[in-house]
Amino acid sequence: MSRSKIRFYPYVLNVVVILFTILLFCDHGFSADFYPNRSVRLLVPFSPGGGVDALARIMAPRLLELTGVVWVVDNRGGAGGNIAAETVARAAPDGYTVLMGFNTILTVNPGLYKLNYSVENDLLPVSMLAHAQYILVVHPSVPATSLKDFIALAKSKPGQLNYASAGIGTAVHLAAELFKSRAGIDMVHLAYKGGGPAAAAVLAGEAQVIFASVASSVAQIKQGKLKGLATTGSQRSKVMPELPTVAESGYPGFDVGSWYALFLPAKTPSPILHKLQTAAHKVVAFDDVQLAMSRQGLEVDVSNAQRLRDKIKSETKVWTELIKSADIKLQ
Repeated sequence: MSRSKIRFYPYVLNVVVILFTILLFCDHGFSADFYPNRSVRLLVPFSPGGGVDALARIMAPRLLELTGVVWVVDNRGGAGGNIAAETVARAAPDGYTVLMGFNTILTVNPGLYKLNYSVENDLLPVSMLAHAQYILVVHPSVPATSLKDFIALAKSKPGQLNYASAGIGTAVHLAAELFKSRAGIDMVHLAYKGGGPAAAAVLAGEAQVIFASVASSVAQIKQGKLKGLATTGSQRSKVMPELPTVAESGYPGFDVGSWYALFLPAKTPSPILHKLQTAAHKVVAFDDVQLAMSRQGLEVDVSNAQRLRDKIKSETKVWTELIKSADIKLQ
């Protein structure tokens, strides 16, 4: 081997080392330092007007202030939220496509649909943002003033009480099914095309029971158009603290509601994940954001990625078992 070739090899080796270092730096530091430097798509898995959409639009202006780029709220409804979730799961892991996640998409849909993506493997949890509990609401004609009274009534009339839901597989449907299972009662499910028609059915007396959102039912309860018997969270609702929880009414461990969280495509670099997590926590700490959220019946509930991952795992187990035992199938 000539001396010139021997002298050349160290230079080649140095160049390779330098290029590798630059690539490593770009992946773990450089990209995060300059993230975001263009608009971010915030995918909402439902049509405009619902709670998920409302939270996204509450947060988007504040995210603009904090990050300096526009956060475009992109409504991608369909297939129970799976279209938006799959879009994010298949997106480039660069932080510019973010999912405003809803609990049923992450924990219920795997038991109801044949998914083209994996919640566990293709989506990266960022942070919880908020939660909302439900109120077990009955029509005023129902002769019950407490949860205990209602359960006794339902047991005395198996299959004679109807409960309304926003559709098969929705959060309120599964909340009612879980309650039926825990309380040992039999009620008939009336599925409607959305929360509005379901609530209207109870107001009209077509159905006697519904697990309604706090935001949509408080006014009717205070006006005497509906009766609230219990809330479904682990603690009493801040909006209606006078109502007991289902758990404290004799069914410990009953903790059901809606929750909202941010997700990125899997393999998004951790510095980008941490930047987004920090920005989200700052946004929900603003007083005006919290006020706007409370008007939607939402309570701030932030967490790290691991807590969110654990929550998804535990709730998926509960709902998958319930879907199987109750033989819940999409029509």
